[in-house]
Amino acid sequence: MTEIEGKVLDIVAKECRLDRENLTLDSKIEELDIQSVDLMQTIFQIEETFDIYVPQESEDFKLNSLRDVTDAVTGLVCEKTAHAN
Repeated sequence: MTEIEGKVLDIVAKECRLDRENLTLDSKIEELDIQSVDLMQTIFQIEETFDIYVPQESEDFKLNSLRDVTDAVTGLVCEKTAHAN
């Protein structure tokens, strides 16, 4: 598991009050029964932690599993790093 993946799962567990031990990259968001308020807080925390903007309205940003979330965050972090150079 990468550092980004670990941090994202930690954020999801904390903000959504879920047991971190039960979260895997293959966990489906719908099955985790995350409330919309918790999901929004999770996104804000991810943005703050990684200093990125998560484009929730984008058609390219459809998230079904925690792997989708971590892949998207990894892509945004890489994009940000590439633009910084």
